[in-house]
Amino acid sequence: MRRFVTALTAASVLGLGFASAAEARVDRVKLAVMARTAAAFRQVDADRNRSISPAEFTAAGKNAENFDAIDANDDGGLGYFEVLRAVIFRLRNR
Repeated sequence: MRRFVTALTAASVLGLGFASAAEARVDRVKLAVMARTAAAFRQVDADRNRSISPAEFTAAGKNAENFDAIDANDDGGLGYFEVLRAVIFRLRNR
């Protein structure tokens, strides 16, 4: 019985360790996606007004047809969170 309890305790500790390591990896991936998206956003936002216009979008070599799909609030510009949402959607559906 003592061995069983020891084995069960070890398994639960190891299991929690794997979950924590996996969660930490997921957090690192999320931060990396956010950082890369922010860097790309700054690069495309030529006039630095924190919004990507259709002209800036196409000047960056992006398909103009995708602009309206990404522009969730239909204000004619893409904010950081709209772009991040599109990046996450694309990563989940590839």
